[in-house]
Amino acid sequence: MLGAPFPVGGDEGSASGWIRVTGGESSGEARRPLRLAAPRPETVPASPTLSRDTARVMSQENVEIVQGMLERFSTGDVEGWLGDWGREAEWTAVGFGAVEGGERVYRGHDGLRRFRADSIEAFAEIRVDASDFRDVGDRVLVLGKLKAKGATSGAAFETRMAWLFEVRDREIVRGRDYLDQQQALEAAGLKE
Repeated sequence: MLGAPFPVGGDEGSASGWIRVTGGESSGEARRPLRLAAPRPETVPASPTLSRDTARVMSQENVEIVQGMLERFSTGDVEGWLGDWGREAEWTAVGFGAVEGGERVYRGHDGLRRFRADSIEAFAEIRVDASDFRDVGDRVLVLGKLKAKGATSGAAFETRMAWLFEVRDREIVRGRDYLDQQQALEAAGLKE
């Protein structure tokens, strides 16, 4: 269901149908390509169900990609973190705007490296404590807290935030942070 809190882990979203495969090694024709047998109604769900299952599995993958990316960001694994982003990805950092009066937009892997460097310059420690992942089609909404310690002051703080990521072809192509979780919910087309 779109907009529902997405469970972390578990078997939910696994495909439920199967098709019979004939041919190959056991049929005595070692080099013959495999052929898919015609589906039988009692063994293969109707296509709308299969489409929903496929979409659900893809949505689960999207959530897992975002979860992994946030873990790598929080642990400082820059190369692993970059590996989750597409080469032409775009990140809009609204959080810096609270201090500077305007959002920053970072483009591509070079831009994302600059964002990470800017984050390290501003914060001695920084991590995302995500409490809620929501599947929103090709986007993933994350609600949680940003926990950090100022680089200069050493003062620790935490604030409720939200992040919205667009995932395409198993890569994050766009992301944005929100200082107001309600605004993020609205941007994702959800209501709380």
